[in-house]
Amino acid sequence: MGWQIMTKVAGMPELPIGAYVPASSRQAPEHDRAIPDQVRRQIQQRDEYRCRNCGWSYEQWNQSDPRHLEAHHIAPHAKGGQNTTENLITLCNICQDEIHRK
Repeated sequence: MGWQIMTKVAGMPELPIGAYVPASSRQAPEHDRAIPDQVRRQIQQRDEYRCRNCGWSYEQWNQSDPRHLEAHHIAPHAKGGQNTTENLITLCNICQDEIHRK
């Protein structure tokens, strides 16, 4: 079980850095979101180390850019989506947050 929280880079860009708020009044059920390192490497290599949504890559990073690459479940993990290369794509954290806000 765990508490889902919202932060500046995770769903609430209007929050100041370091601040967080609970996303709900109930704990989320426990489930294993850990993506094996080997699978993460495979999807990033397949996606050429670029966000599949906006095309951002580490080549474009600078000190004022908060972005990094993440693995995104196409079929949500909480609804049974697996940690497989077929169900994961590479997204930057900005695009990942935008998708989860919708």
